[in-house]
Amino acid sequence: MLNINVAALVSKLVAQMDKVVIGYKPVKRLSIAALLSDNHVLLEGLPGTAKSLFVEVFQAAVADSRSGRIQMTADVKPMDIIGVKVFNQATGKFEIELGPLPNRNFVLVDEINRAPGKSLSSVLSAMQERRVYISGQEIVLPDPFFIMATQNPVEQEGVYPLPEAAIDRFAVKLIVPYATAEDEEQILMNEALDMRDPQSVVEKVINIKELAEMRQAIKKGVYVSPAAVQYIVALIRATRPGLAEHTRVATADKEFGKLIEVGSSVRGELALRGMARVLAAMAGRSYVLPEDIQEVVEPVLRHRIALNFESIAAGHSSELAIAAILKHTPFSKDTSKYVAQPVG
Repeated sequence: MLNINVAALVSKLVAQMDKVVIGYKPVKRLSIAALLSDNHVLLEGLPGTAKSLFVEVFQAAVADSRSGRIQMTADVKPMDIIGVKVFNQATGKFEIELGPLPNRNFVLVDEINRAPGKSLSSVLSAMQERRVYISGQEIVLPDPFFIMATQNPVEQEGVYPLPEAAIDRFAVKLIVPYATAEDEEQILMNEALDMRDPQSVVEKVINIKELAEMRQAIKKGVYVSPAAVQYIVALIRATRPGLAEHTRVATADKEFGKLIEVGSSVRGELALRGMARVLAAMAGRSYVLPEDIQEVVEPVLRHRIALNFESIAAGHSSELAIAAILKHTPFSKDTSKYVAQPVG
């Protein structure tokens, strides 16, 4: 049973973000869900769409937290990210000088698709293992540890598509479009954006300890029923050519059968379960319903589905495949199957 008001915290966080980042309600909601499910976020959008402000505002709203920023360029080295062991002439000893990633709760990796291979690997290993090594010495990363990376669309000069194994480390890929006309008017009238440090107007609404406790409460207090698990597995397996679930969707939608080259890994299932669990908590429920899963299927899968050459050449997207999967993957509509049954 969930005994904590997640919706109230989310409302407070969004209210603080709204002071600086205008609009983008779905991006804020799903970014917070990723934070509370102990996952990482990839933001994609054109320059100037406030992507970099997201993680700064997150950190500003969380007391006792520390943030770091890594600006990826072609000449960034792993030691620039993690740190290096240096000789201190005053003490006559080697000491570790940490980079902007260790000992930080919130890390912005800006323009991650400009990173060289070794530097990208140092970030990816930290995301997965929650620890780094400097000259053989292990440094455990803090809890929570949240990376929000940004990337520009691949058609922009000097950027490269991230490898599938790299992009799979992010629970969700969120698209940040241009703001609406109404939001742009509010942006121009927002006095905070005239400041050199706009996130200074953000108030602390939770501390690190409370955030970690809330995350654990959601994991333990939100029930994922066998029916919900079966639906998640069916959705993920439908992305994999050759499996019965994929064939069923392809039979119902002929176009779908021509789209996918490679489907999602098990990591996609874990991300889908974790994100759906948080969305249920945001709705004040202690159990996951199909609509929680459906809300996050697209951001969880859009970067995990590799299209074949023909579908890419035809201008198709992974979102087209996901829509077909959602439309033709059955699930139980009996709400009682998703609610935890009382013991005894």
